[in-house]
Amino acid sequence: MSFSTLRSALWTGVLGGVLVSAVVVSGIAYLVDLTAHPTDLVALILYCHAHSAVFGAVAVLLFGVGWFVISKLARKKQDAEVFARVARVLALGLAVVASLSLLWIVARSPTSFQAPLTVIPILLGLVVVLVLAFRAGKEAHASPGTGARPSRLLSWGLLGAAVLVPLLVGLLRPVYMPHPTNDGNDAVVGMRAKSPRLLLVGWDAATWDIADKLLAEGRLPTLQRILDEGVRGQLMARTQPIQPFASSASGGARSPALWETIATGKPPELHGIWDFQSTMLPGLRKAIPFRFDYGLFSSRVPTTSEMARAERLWYILDRAGMRTLVVGWFNLWPARRSLESGIVISERIGKAVDETAYPPGAAALFQVCEGTEEEATRFARELFGAAADPDSAYERELVDTFIREYARDLCNTLITEELIAIEQPEFVALYLSLTDIVQHKFWRFYEPELFGDLENRNSPYGKAIPAAYEELDRLLARVLEAAGEKTTLVMVSDHGAGPWLLTGLQRVLEGSLRGFHEDYSGNHRLNGVLLMRGEGIRVGATVPDAEQVDVVPTVLHLLGFPYASDMTGRVIEEAFQPSYLAEFSPSTVSTYQVPDSSGDLLPTASDVDTEIDERLRSLGYIQ
Repeated sequence: MSFSTLRSALWTGVLGGVLVSAVVVSGIAYLVDLTAHPTDLVALILYCHAHSAVFGAVAVLLFGVGWFVISKLARKKQDAEVFARVARVLALGLAVVASLSLLWIVARSPTSFQAPLTVIPILLGLVVVLVLAFRAGKEAHASPGTGARPSRLLSWGLLGAAVLVPLLVGLLRPVYMPHPTNDGNDAVVGMRAKSPRLLLVGWDAATWDIADKLLAEGRLPTLQRILDEGVRGQLMARTQPIQPFASSASGGARSPALWETIATGKPPELHGIWDFQSTMLPGLRKAIPFRFDYGLFSSRVPTTSEMARAERLWYILDRAGMRTLVVGWFNLWPARRSLESGIVISERIGKAVDETAYPPGAAALFQVCEGTEEEATRFARELFGAAADPDSAYERELVDTFIREYARDLCNTLITEELIAIEQPEFVALYLSLTDIVQHKFWRFYEPELFGDLENRNSPYGKAIPAAYEELDRLLARVLEAAGEKTTLVMVSDHGAGPWLLTGLQRVLEGSLRGFHEDYSGNHRLNGVLLMRGEGIRVGATVPDAEQVDVVPTVLHLLGFPYASDMTGRVIEEAFQPSYLAEFSPSTVSTYQVPDSSGDLLPTASDVDTEIDERLRSLGYIQ
């Protein structure tokens, strides 16, 4: 391979890598508003372009070495036909190896923006080699690839477009995706709620696929009573664009983004919460609000509450004069935004960090959680029997995870009961997590025949998933009793759940696809649950396909408030009695956004970030 040919190939690899980077960075600029600091957008473009260009050049160089070896071996025999055959066979073999490598890298890189910047330039290098190999059949002894370099005008035109297009996408984002602000008049002024109390309960990963079996056996009496008095339905999640390769345990449905959508009535493109962690890159003042890893060149920090860019339901209601209470919901820390007559208990209460609750004195309520760890341990021992004290580290982690997450739900429930009694809130939002944790880690014991684990057919761990539903059913009964019989109830899950079964090519690559989730046998599904009971709600009806963006508009309507036209959802009218809709038809205002609604892309660091990371890693949520 001549120097001219090598230079042409390297330039092709660099240019191809930069073009791939332009597509990826344009996607980021479309999803994330970087206009507050345009220099961040420029730095991101240069950073990604440089990374991808280097990979493209290195890939071409490595494949060029292979090409050089092929050509030398063939030319020794002075046989053009042999040269052509060897080049083609080896190039095709290289294509197979590279393609399998691509699948392996993508499978182990659920942070999907990372994979294209690394893998596609490598494949472009492979394409260059393939082109050279098949040209060799025509001129075995000629310099392969002569004239392959794009024209200078075209090259510089493509390079300029690779910089200009993502820059324009980012700078024009406020035009095609405007961030609403009010005109100085708060939309809630003068509004009053008509419902005595509304309880919004989140059961993470709850699915009718499990609940219906337990309902048929009479094991969920609270849920059954609510069903007898209200409507049920599916609440569909949307696959998030940051994860088109649903090869990780979230299956394209990441909980932080979904719970924020449920709280705001807006998708993550508008509310700004995408992931458990955000990424800090050199040269950027703000964070990329999802995992975007490049080893030593990046660092991760937990996503925190001030990054939210859309008004949450409880702040709307607080400004309307309602007494509100929110306990344990996703992404509440730091709880520093003031409320007139509301209380926020963040997911970090009880940890050695400030601002775990608002008002600050509410953090003292964590004292009511004393003994929850012991109660959860007693329950696990009764549930699992002798298996509650296993010898293997894997099983000890299973039991410890069950105890830890059940204790969190017990604590959230106790705090909610206590504050309902003391504060008499008119709106309560409570989050419970155990159903998600057990589906991930215990599904192979729940349905061992699906995994070929027949030795687990009678495992006591098979009781974990049904027990989680039964216990949350019991906790729901306690909260409903504290809230009172006239309380309107809306119960939702962020997504469903099911067995994580790999078939076909996935089975061949099973070790890679499971990646950092080796102990996971359950995975997310997009079909979550919806359950509603209260004034105006139909009895015995089924809502087929509601979406998470519909929750806030529906809750506002139940409370007698209009929903905002900048919310992307709707009132779930099929859940209401026709006479109720005739009397109270849905109405809208332009927006509930206020200056305090719009967060920043700079998360707050804390002394417990490492502890948070360790918990998320133990649960398999991060790598």
